[in-house]
Amino acid sequence: MNIYELFDPDNGWINSENSLKISYGIQIDAIQKNRIWRFNFSDSHFKGQEKKHGIRFEYEEDFIIAEEEILKLHSKIFSDGNSGFLGEFKDFKLLEECMQCAHGVRIDDSKIPEILQFAHNLKLFNVIRYCEPKLIEKLPRGKQFPIEMVLKYRLRHYLGYLLEKEKSKKEIWEFLKKMNLDELDGETMKYFVAKYLYELF
Repeated sequence: MNIYELFDPDNGWINSENSLKISYGIQIDAIQKNRIWRFNFSDSHFKGQEKKHGIRFEYEEDFIIAEEEILKLHSKIFSDGNSGFLGEFKDFKLLEECMQCAHGVRIDDSKIPEILQFAHNLKLFNVIRYCEPKLIEKLPRGKQFPIEMVLKYRLRHYLGYLLEKEKSKKEIWEFLKKMNLDELDGETMKYFVAKYLYELF
């Protein structure tokens, strides 16, 4: 392009006041915090790149932009072009932690119980699988994750951990008596059959 073409109003590069404005900036993809590299989801990408590579979550004035290809890889919600409205995410700090985990970043263990809800709603099973052993390792002795949440989030390894404990086993059995067993997925049913009928673990 000839430089003089920029100053021709018919070409659309200058405004009605005959001024030319050029925007530029630096895009920061990652930030190191407490010796852990984290993705930078809080800055607007350049217009074309955001549309092509990012999925934007927003609530009022808050927003984050996560990598589209990574989310599509781990969740059918994002790979389905007709997914539409994904729900409201009012706690953006927790949503961002969930997104960081989905992108492979180690997260604060204390936030795992809350993050599981986001991961479940967005069907980010890689996040759930990451959080599950952390629950076993980090929950204080004598405290356990609610049984209904264990079944809802399909935390099968954590379920096996609970079934090893006699007290937890009785609580789970009482809970199962009150619920519709058709709501359980096949793998969870196998756990119960193995434990209560065959004592395989």
